Amino acid sequence: MTSSAAQANKRHYEALAKVVASGPSPEEQIEWNDIHWTALAAEPGGVDYIEIDADGIRAMWVQPKGAAEDRVIFYAHGGGFVSGSIYTHRKMVGHLAKATGCRALLFD
Repeated sequence: MTSSAAQANKRHYEALAKVVASGPSPEEQIEWNDIHWTALAAEPGGVDYIEIDADGIRAMWVQPKGAAEDRVIFYAHGGGFVSGSIYTHRKMVGHLAKATGCRALLFD
């Protein structure tokens, strides 16, 4: 039996296939996926997100409560410069940072 998370992913990609088949532009397809994909991940508790400008690059500090100050995860989200953002990946990076007990810098 598949997990409820796996079933939710399956439903998401079936819905995305219908969106693609209905003919919107590639940009609209990407936007739909980015908006709806983020709902599949749970919000990690005890994590703060601080948006910054890193010398002209949009970035976000992901800071779990009590995180170590002497190490950092430097995280570049996937998407091949086509989709994804610091916002679509922040919850996943929040879980990684919390699990490792350190801060993360997520950047576009």
